[in-house]
Amino acid sequence: MDAPRPTTIVPNWSMRRIKGALNRWLQAQPMPWLIIVALCGAMACSGMIPAPWEQADVTRVIDGDTIEVRISGTLHRVRLKGIDTPEIYGEDPECYGLEATARMEELLAGGKVLLVRGKGDDLDHYGRLLRWIFLVDQPGAKPYKHSALIQLELVYGGYARVDIHDDDTHERSLAGGWRLAKDLGRGLHSACR
Repeated sequence: MDAPRPTTIVPNWSMRRIKGALNRWLQAQPMPWLIIVALCGAMACSGMIPAPWEQADVTRVIDGDTIEVRISGTLHRVRLKGIDTPEIYGEDPECYGLEATARMEELLAGGKVLLVRGKGDDLDHYGRLLRWIFLVDQPGAKPYKHSALIQLELVYGGYARVDIHDDDTHERSLAGGWRLAKDLGRGLHSACR
């Protein structure tokens, strides 16, 4: 004879009933959407929901694809997503690495950038933030609207190679910039044969 099976009590809630209860609650509130917006805003400010972008002050350029920034008083190293520039550290610096670093310093002379989280990993294997980086050209700038993508500037100028791993957000733009820079013989395309 088999032992009796334990019974579990499962609430009789279906998604339709949950949605209905939520709908009735929202209709009873004087300003339901204001409550939802305030709640979502509070969650985003508390870090529960990551912000789509954050403004940062550039403290230094480490090389052509890595910078150090200050976000809310804390220093972070940031690796640019989607590109790879020639290395400058080690016994034998790679061709066009110093030029890529100098171009990065020139682009970031203003000191303010927007860091945009993309798809995929948040950190690389060295613990650096992985971000799409936009130049801030006016106060209150937003990515895509009032700013330029640094990665595209570097690829288009021939300072960087396209290196897409897990985030293809700007892959088409970067690939187009790469082909144009190569066709025109810009930067490392003519200097590093």
